[in-house]
Amino acid sequence: MAYGVCCNSDDDGNVYDIAGVEVSGFDELPSAFARLRIPAQRYAVFRIAGHISTIRGARKAIWTEWLPRSGHRVADAPAFERYGETFDPVTGNGGFEIWIPIRV
Repeated sequence: MAYGVCCNSDDDGNVYDIAGVEVSGFDELPSAFARLRIPAQRYAVFRIAGHISTIRGARKAIWTEWLPRSGHRVADAPAFERYGETFDPVTGNGGFEIWIPIRV
């Protein structure tokens, strides 16, 4: 699995974006690597079957269409993309997921 994690956003819309992989611990990582623990959280998960180039439109639809209509509110937690075994980083095909943290 590979991830794109969006965290530490501010009021101006700036966000810290981390490209990463899941690890079992931080002890063996080089000091130059960023580390982030994502605690258990309720997420709305959107499976996108298309090419990676559709990510901008998918994000926009989730945040500007689905979220306002859903009745959910965003939680103060990282949002992320999850790239599974079917995703091909060379071609950009294979689909991916967008995970949005929502308040319980």
